[in-house]
Amino acid sequence: LVKYGKSVTAQDVIKVQKKDEIHKAIEEEHGAKPVDREMISKYQWAVNKVTGGLTQEEMKEAERLAEEWRKAKSLAEVQAKTTSQKGEKYLREFAEEMWRQCGMRVAVLTAWKDGSGETMTTQYDINDQIGYGEAF
Repeated sequence: LVKYGKSVTAQDVIKVQKKDEIHKAIEEEHGAKPVDREMISKYQWAVNKVTGGLTQEEMKEAERLAEEWRKAKSLAEVQAKTTSQKGEKYLREFAEEMWRQCGMRVAVLTAWKDGSGETMTTQYDINDQIGYGEAF
């Protein structure tokens, strides 16, 4: 099954808050830009470099925010990224499981805010792809 939740760490907080610094470190040290494939191989190095440059107070604040994010919903920016990367996968698995376990057909109307704060909507119906069903 899809892992719907994630234990948020201080490093996750730093990746969101220091995104520009992380990209800048990669570009300055290796000449790679966010669209380059090399960025992927240098990303963890840059995260470690930026994290290593933080004060103890900044690290404690990142830990505090990580705890806060674990207890509450994610930041809008993080939600938008998760939606774009995993939303369809989550919906597909839910629809398939409901069919397998309950014989139920599922159609979903979704709404979310994208990275710029715009409300996006769509419908999701894969019933014609599951168990000889028909789309609604």
